[in-house]
Amino acid sequence: QSVSQQFGGIGIQVRPDLVVATPLAGSPAYKKGIKAGDQIVEIDGKLASSFPKGKKLETAISLMKGKAGDPVTIGIRRTGVKEVIKITVTRAIVQVPTVMGDVFGDNDEWNFMLDDKKKIGYVRLTHFARRTADELNAALKQLEKKGMKALIIDLRYNPGGLLSQATRISDMFVEEGRIVSTKGRNVRERVWNATKPGTHTGFPMAVLVNHFSASASEILSA
Repeated sequence: QSVSQQFGGIGIQVRPDLVVATPLAGSPAYKKGIKAGDQIVEIDGKLASSFPKGKKLETAISLMKGKAGDPVTIGIRRTGVKEVIKITVTRAIVQVPTVMGDVFGDNDEWNFMLDDKKKIGYVRLTHFARRTADELNAALKQLEKKGMKALIIDLRYNPGGLLSQATRISDMFVEEGRIVSTKGRNVRERVWNATKPGTHTGFPMAVLVNHFSASASEILSA
């Protein structure tokens, strides 16, 4: 479902420890005030502490997803608040953006410019799905029109996704040379090389990763 970029749910990304990594901008969870850093402790009366070991995240996601229009009540602990906060959210068909910016504006669009004075752009890739390269290309064009002088690509908590998207995105920043190759025991070697047309150059770039960055994220960051 992460590849299709659409599902019935509340629109949050959750870490393996059931801490909210981010509510998806414009999603039901976002509109109800669920915040990054909130710890999920209960879903529809089922305590997170009772979820099977090794399957806590899988169980939580399964409970939060469901038919659009149906409500689900999430119990969270929030820093600075003693009591468990219970928030009832109505599920909806969530279009999952895979490229996010620094701030989600009142116009329901991401602002990708982290620092307007120094012209530092910021894009966060949540995973690599079918539209990720196109989304990123649109964000880069927006930043370049605003005079971007440096770029930060955030791949923290990005579990990977489609290899084709990782190679397309890598090609956006590399003019020539091999991006990646794959080779199996009984499979012919496949090679992806960079091409110059469409390459975004002329600015320094930093890539952020952590121990949850995997698969296609590792290809791009390399």
